[in-house]
Amino acid sequence: MARNRYIAGDRIVLKAGPSGQAQGKGQIISVQPESQSGGPTRYRVRFSEESFDRTVGEDDIDASLSSSGKQPPKAGGEQKPASGWINLNSMKIKK
Repeated sequence: MARNRYIAGDRIVLKAGPSGQAQGKGQIISVQPESQSGGPTRYRVRFSEESFDRTVGEDDIDASLSSSGKQPPKAGGEQKPASGWINLNSMKIKK
């Protein structure tokens, strides 16, 4: 399973089209499910100047002008093990 570069709420800018002009700024509404063909990740995007949502591929987004809410993993830092939702130390068992 590929990791998505963007998450819902991120602000993006599309790459310049054939006219050489960027499409404007938009906001990612949701990440679409992966396709069976293995193509680029697709996102549902809403632009402020439009009254509808678009489906945009990750390869159509200008990464240098867009902001991603995901933080890159820290290099060389230890990761804290994820704790489960059950804390075994707080459970009392009758004997």
